Amino acid sequence: WDYQQTPWPGMVPIIRALELVTAACTISASPSSGLATTEAGGAAQFSVALSGRRPTANVVVDLASSDPSEGLPGPSRLTFTPANWNLPQSVTVTGQDDPVVDGAIAYRITATVSTADPCYQVTVNDVALSNFDNDSAGPITIATVPVGDPGNLSEPSTGFCAVSYSFRI
Repeated sequence: WDYQQTPWPGMVPIIRALELVTAACTISASPSSGLATTEAGGAAQFSVALSGRRPTANVVVDLASSDPSEGLPGPSRLTFTPANWNLPQSVTVTGQDDPVVDGAIAYRITATVSTADPCYQVTVNDVALSNFDNDSAGPITIATVPVGDPGNLSEPSTGFCAVSYSFRI
């Protein structure tokens, strides 16, 4: 092809590459269920990953606990850039202690996305966890029964005694 034979002699046509984007953009947390923490500080991990295409702007994922008294994510903010977008980022959720005998409590880690890239303005799946209790019930007094002279409890007379039953659950 001779550019001199074009309708515009002496001009060189410029052909620019076109980028065809067909992939949907997603942000996912995995695994999203079956994770456990403990009140003794036991932790669980999951990863957050972008997929689809390189973002045109930073993608910030803020993480929060549905019940901060049971578990907290760390870090609480992830930033995916056009340079690191294809690398999953790890999150560690640490169980929180309380003085209450409450058994295993379910809670979730939720995510909020901020970005100027409309392709990544998406919803991220929650991560379901359970925080297992490390507390146990103390002794429970079921009954105190005075036997003897009920009029004089401070100075028991002959035949007076107090019976107390305690159970540990």
